Amino acid sequence: MPKTRKLKKTKKGKKRSRTNKTQMGGNSNIQFMDAIMDDNLPYIEDNIVKFTDLSFENSRGETPLDIAIDKYNDLKTTNFMGDYGRKLELTSIRTQIIETLLKNGANGENIEIPGIDFSKTNLRNVKLKGANLSGANLEKTNLSNANLEGTNLTKTIFNGAKLDGTDFTGTLLDTQTPENSVLDESQISVIEADPNDEGTIGEFSIDDSFDMPIVPQTPSGLMDSVDHDDEHELWNRMETVHRETEQERSARLKRERTEKKQKYLLRPETTLTMNNTNPFEKVGLSGYHVFEMEDVNFCDYIRENIDNVIFIYDQQVGVFDKPTIRNLITTETLDETKIVYECNEISEAFVPHEENIISGPMLNMRILAINGLMIPLNELDAAINGEHQIFVIETENDKNKIPIASLPTRLAMGDDESGREVVSADHCQTEVSIKVGKLSYIKNRVLFDQCSTLSRGKTKKTRRKKKKTKRSRKNKNNK
Repeated sequence: MPKTRKLKKTKKGKKRSRTNKTQMGGNSNIQFMDAIMDDNLPYIEDNIVKFTDLSFENSRGETPLDIAIDKYNDLKTTNFMGDYGRKLELTSIRTQIIETLLKNGANGENIEIPGIDFSKTNLRNVKLKGANLSGANLEKTNLSNANLEGTNLTKTIFNGAKLDGTDFTGTLLDTQTPENSVLDESQISVIEADPNDEGTIGEFSIDDSFDMPIVPQTPSGLMDSVDHDDEHELWNRMETVHRETEQERSARLKRERTEKKQKYLLRPETTLTMNNTNPFEKVGLSGYHVFEMEDVNFCDYIRENIDNVIFIYDQQVGVFDKPTIRNLITTETLDETKIVYECNEISEAFVPHEENIISGPMLNMRILAINGLMIPLNELDAAINGEHQIFVIETENDKNKIPIASLPTRLAMGDDESGREVVSADHCQTEVSIKVGKLSYIKNRVLFDQCSTLSRGKTKKTRRKKKKTKRSRKNKNNK
């Protein structure tokens, strides 16, 4: 039996009642949530009939509609670097996802979707009490028997909309006199549309002192950075937006995964500080080379090649070379499973939520035979690009266990891939024995001073031993 969870407070602007909510459970719920995150409209349309109740929630208390609306509103601030066609395409897909959820019974009370284009859609019986639909396009939309009580419909297009039986109690509408009046049932009524005429305008019978203005609108956010001369072209491109084929979806997911990978591997430059300790007094002057599988003398190892480096963490010592480390942290050659991030808290989400990731990319040093440690990639950048060869690793956090997420779980793009990537992978689901390390460098002379001292002592001892042996043999011969 799945554990019940304490219901969390809803986000600002989403005051929808949480009564009679069902908890999230089962693989089908998770896959459905992932499909919304991945803009997988075909999957949603094919599987939504399986759900009799769309109020189930994820670990953060979000319903499928909450996620869909957040994804839609994210388009307002997303930078597409001039690819307006892609923005139009995503707007269409995410709008259709919201439409599909609403017309299949999702509760849209108090949702925030200003400027959305619901034109020519069937939203009969939808629940939109208290929602913000300001600037929306409802041209030729079927809103029969919909609950629009207290809804913000300012600057909304209603041309040809079917509004028979629609509840407009307390709805906020644009008016000429008085401006922005709040209407109640005594001020507004809806005349039933002609059933024989598809697209008949539902006529408003409003007090003669004001009329409903028709304000031309464009989809919210799409034209923010577009010249007016280009608007006609963009509208034409929107008309040609089509449903993705499997090949198109695969290409899109691959492209988006590449973009996300580049984003998640970004890190600021940093400069390492000098460490004034002498760790060789504790770890000695030799260690095991995990790749060469042999013991090496630190003094000889540092002298023989400027690319040879030593990492010292407590009693653990790793000897490597800079090209090897560079391959482990370069985007094109790295092992994704060894790139990890610190999580703020434990979460059961298959794909870690962005706000739960509180660190930049780090390398799990287990790949270099140093266990229980992860190092920020920007510090490793500084190590391999600088002139220093000896590094000490220290940890600042006293916690022995923290939740972490690996890069593949953050990059999972589809429902099949999401399930595959989290198998035996870290995705903030539990705490693991690992700490965040910080690099500092030690000057080579600290090691070389230690080497020369030991070398002088060993030389004297060796000479005395040889002389004693020779004298012993000479006396024996004389006898």
